[in-house]
Amino acid sequence: MAQEFHEIPSFLEGLFEDKIELLPSVNELFELELAYLEYHSLPEDMLLDRLAYFRSVNGNRTKHFLMYHRDPKALVDGRSGSTKAYFENGVFSTGYATHGLFPYRGKFHPQLIKALINIIGVGEGDVILDPMCGSGTANIEAALMGINSYAIDLSPFCQFMTEVKYNALSIDPELLRGVSKRSTELFEFFSLGDGGIQDMLQKIDGVDELKIYELALLAFLDSLGYSKRVAKSTHLELFTKVLKRYEGTVVDFIQNSLPYIKNFG
Repeated sequence: MAQEFHEIPSFLEGLFEDKIELLPSVNELFELELAYLEYHSLPEDMLLDRLAYFRSVNGNRTKHFLMYHRDPKALVDGRSGSTKAYFENGVFSTGYATHGLFPYRGKFHPQLIKALINIIGVGEGDVILDPMCGSGTANIEAALMGINSYAIDLSPFCQFMTEVKYNALSIDPELLRGVSKRSTELFEFFSLGDGGIQDMLQKIDGVDELKIYELALLAFLDSLGYSKRVAKSTHLELFTKVLKRYEGTVVDFIQNSLPYIKNFG
């Protein structure tokens, strides 16, 4: 006898039983496949710590949910409706940590990389190599999981972007806070020309100060791209907005999410 539709159990119960809860953003078949594979690849005592596509297991929240469930306000302020929707809908998949800094075409979803790392059995203390690192998604995700990595790319810009996004994870937030108020000073600094920037960066004292200048330079290059497409705003105006976005994103991550990480790769 046929069942009424409301009596038919969800197929998810057959995949995971009823002790798990997927993240609300998991709605693609490939995500369900990856969720299934990572769930069955990890030891039970590592599920809460490592799972990428799950909100809870046995009523306990996963680390991924706890770290990234906040509204990505700094990342979406002043953005277009479509861009806001992209990051708000992708808070667990694309917009967390420093992954959302600088738009880079063709990048992987960080959440996908995390699941693949789980599936192939890479653990803390292991090393991965990304020979075409692009924007550094795999390397940043590995670092957040306590896994060491090497990043290689022929593009000097990709090398720079990966290094900046990785280093930003460990900037002192108190030193970074308020850097957007120095946007005019930094804009003039970066407007000196390629040779001048490189020489002057080498003279900056302090590891954190150099990280901040390099993060600001990435924002400068990011806003330069916008300035070529947006006629109603100057490069300086766009740089101020982008730098404020970078500042807020990094400070929010370090203060609210980084404490959940015991070992940093």
